[in-house]
Amino acid sequence: MLSMAKKYDKVLIMDHFGDNFDELPIIIKEDTVDGIAIFEDIPEEFQQELIRHNIPCVQVNNSALDSPMSITYDEKQGMEIAIMHLLDKGRSRFALFLSGGDHHSVVARHKGFVEVMTENNLEYEILDVSHVGSDYDRIYNFLLEHNDIGAIILSHDDLVIDLYKAMNKL
Repeated sequence: MLSMAKKYDKVLIMDHFGDNFDELPIIIKEDTVDGIAIFEDIPEEFQQELIRHNIPCVQVNNSALDSPMSITYDEKQGMEIAIMHLLDKGRSRFALFLSGGDHHSVVARHKGFVEVMTENNLEYEILDVSHVGSDYDRIYNFLLEHNDIGAIILSHDDLVIDLYKAMNKL
């Protein structure tokens, strides 16, 4: 299969590379990709290896905001669009479930949420959910205590499973 892949132009799209950057993946060593789009931060050493192998790489929504290899989003505008849509649908009280971390997108979503709420004089709650899986009880208890919340916004998609389980338990 690797030898067949060498005959065609191809771009590898990766959601997560993994935690072991000790060696290049076989797809790069075997010269089977022409470019990579990856949805996470990658170490400088790995970026240098990609450059050395002449493999273009675009990092999407990563923390290297000033890198020519990066594409980022306007998180505040995205938050504003989402909140305005929910307001148009009749939602009036909001909650942000904030996952821990200092990734620029999580920080920007948090900041954008607070700014949009403040600018529009809206009521809101923030629940800091710092570890996926371990904070299920906090999410469930929050939902029990705040049954007037009309919309919940997640700062990171890793929170979906715990929220879904908690909502189904109500």
